[in-house]
Amino acid sequence: MAEDLIEKLLINGEDQEEKERNTIIVEKEERLGDKILNENKKLWVVAAPAIFTRFSTFGVNVISLAFIGHIGATELAAYALVSTVLLRFCIGIIETTHTTLYFTGRKAPNWQYCGRSEFASTTDFSKGKSP
Repeated sequence: MAEDLIEKLLINGEDQEEKERNTIIVEKEERLGDKILNENKKLWVVAAPAIFTRFSTFGVNVISLAFIGHIGATELAAYALVSTVLLRFCIGIIETTHTTLYFTGRKAPNWQYCGRSEFASTTDFSKGKSP
């Protein structure tokens, strides 16, 4: 109530400019908050799948190791070969393909390239040109 009595009804040019500067500062702070929010959303688009992949890979290894105690020596050797060599090799090929497609600007559904590898490039699952 007391502020209403003190407030100037007629604003001269200097007071108007100061009021506009204060308004611009507030708008910039809001824009900064929006920028931070948008950047955070973009970060989670990239980070969430990476986090999920790390946890799921760890989970698969834990479950696999739980079953290892119930198999023989031959099966254990097969598991070791598959998990250390072939699985890592296949994941590397898929990551390389996706990274190449992303940075070359090609837009295509991921399912087209999930079944592909450098060794099976003669088979074209997308009925289009191979990458």
